[in-house]
Amino acid sequence: MNRFFKYIFSVAIAVIAMSFAACSPDSVTEPNEGGVPKADDIDVNVLVDQTTNEVTFTLNNKQCSPIWIFSDGKKSTINDYTKIYTVAGTYEVEVKMYNSNGICDGNKKVSFTINNSIVDFTPYMTRLCGTDGTKTWQIAADKDGHLSCGPSGTDGTEWYSAKANEKAGFGLYENRFIFATNGGTSTGAYTFDPGTSGTVYVNIGCTNTDLTSKKPADATADYPISADKQDATFAFGVTGSDMYLTLPAKTFLGYVPNDDAYNKPSFRIVSLKENQMDLVIDNGTIAWHYILEPVAKVMTNEEKLAGTDAAGKTWYWDQNGSGHLGCGPSGGNGLEWYSANANDKASVGLYKQSFVFAPDGTYTFNPGENGLYVNHGVTISDFTSSSTYDANTDYSFAMSAQKSTWKFEEADGNLYLTLPKATYLGYLANDNMYNNPKFRVVSINSDTINLINDDGTIAWHYRLVTSIGEKPKVFDEGEALTPAEYAKGLIGTWTWESTTPGHFGCGESTSNATGWWSAAANDKAGWGLYDDMLTFNADGSYVFDPGEGGTVYMNHGVTVADLVARAVEGADKTQDYQITASKQTTTYTLATGDDGNYYISFPAQTIVSYISSDDFFATPRVMITKMTTNVLEFNSVQNGISWHYRLMRVTQ
Repeated sequence: MNRFFKYIFSVAIAVIAMSFAACSPDSVTEPNEGGVPKADDIDVNVLVDQTTNEVTFTLNNKQCSPIWIFSDGKKSTINDYTKIYTVAGTYEVEVKMYNSNGICDGNKKVSFTINNSIVDFTPYMTRLCGTDGTKTWQIAADKDGHLSCGPSGTDGTEWYSAKANEKAGFGLYENRFIFATNGGTSTGAYTFDPGTSGTVYVNIGCTNTDLTSKKPADATADYPISADKQDATFAFGVTGSDMYLTLPAKTFLGYVPNDDAYNKPSFRIVSLKENQMDLVIDNGTIAWHYILEPVAKVMTNEEKLAGTDAAGKTWYWDQNGSGHLGCGPSGGNGLEWYSANANDKASVGLYKQSFVFAPDGTYTFNPGENGLYVNHGVTISDFTSSSTYDANTDYSFAMSAQKSTWKFEEADGNLYLTLPKATYLGYLANDNMYNNPKFRVVSINSDTINLINDDGTIAWHYRLVTSIGEKPKVFDEGEALTPAEYAKGLIGTWTWESTTPGHFGCGESTSNATGWWSAAANDKAGWGLYDDMLTFNADGSYVFDPGEGGTVYMNHGVTVADLVARAVEGADKTQDYQITASKQTTTYTLATGDDGNYYISFPAQTIVSYISSDDFFATPRVMITKMTTNVLEFNSVQNGISWHYRLMRVTQ
């Protein structure tokens, strides 16, 4: 390795060691001279927002990090770095890039133009104070670098950078910073609220007696002191080419890094967006960097359901989501026995219904052109005497829009949505729901609500949304194969096709292997199932690969000692759980059974992804129910139950 390359690599390491790295280059065992990036390959985007004078700098080269060198002398290695330019003109940024092998030996210069100097702070007032004129901010505790410091003249990130939640327990994260326009265009009202901690966090080097008089006697590092709520003002201003947010002397904005910051709290605005504000306070010796984020407005459950507009909020069935309607045993989640697939009830007009909840407590059920959908077991005479009544099948009941009321009630530690007797919520499941339409709120946010009506015998699950959204994409199964083509079509590598509802399930037999339970799309994500790979080779060999996680999903009823002993740490063996597994190579045979169906048989103890039972592990055999150029479906052959598997082709 020549001396020049050694020098370049040492510079790269020095840059990284100085905390220039905002994104981590790929680590390598030894540097590769041929892997040093070339300046000619630098690919940069510079995006100028002429409304706010914010410029975003992006390096597009994969596995490389940028070094931005600005005309004002400031530097940064953050990709997607944002900088505010207060004065109109044409500017230039110099960019170099580096990776784990070194820094490019040249640079690229990019010019861009700011059309107007900042004289109107309105866009920034809106971002700082919100569209309704008041906005509360807090330290972004969950972000790395939410508090950091570096040399004067920089963005203050090179010397120290706090990890996420590193300062928990010091009161810093409880502080709230409230900005209000108060009718101003560049100034407004500011409130510092110490929050539940009642404190402000102070640097150990501060000497102002306002602060040190409250310093704990045994403090040897930064410390919290008691603080009162402060009502003050704020002002936007421009100094040179930078924009500042200035507070009155001795006004707190969270951490007090030094006496200068306490006596003259003026913060350079690095970036101010709706969801994040980056500020730097620099006393000429050290620069401290703060990252703030808005405090999410806490909505009441009433606001989530009915909104704040007098007209109310309209809800619909979550028709494109699996499990939007279902049932199960009393006390359960209402999905164990039946869980509707996406658009399962389209033919009965269920999805033409809508439900309007208003803040004044009024409720309107719009049944759509098909009317109310009624369970065939309902015995209320209004329905059994109707012309559409069917004692064997659920049916539609014609009706006009129904106006009623709604309210939330709390009981037994649960929240309930309660409607008056004979008020409908789309599907009338039983007599109890007619007489007592009371739904336990499983979960609610501003756009989704999950409800359960439980009469002590059966639990029905409803999921409503405020926006139906796009229909889920249907997996391309390719062309159907005939049984004569199965032997050739089977060859290749397969994995789970988890996007389709019913890709996994169980039932009483191979002819109805999803009759008891049918998985929703991606239902078993995170259980080590969907990365399994099953390879069938032309020579009759079979390879099972448990995937990157190295685990297999197993039924909790399996008792094979060797398998149970391989449970992952912390596994709950009262439910299906993961066990560790290695790649396995065995054989397979494809043959026609006496019933005319095609079966795949494997040697004893061959893993075929999910291990459903002792007998399936002892004699693994599956019946093919579908094969196309892209999809393979089969059902397990075992005692008293059959499990359904839907796989997709990875390779041929």
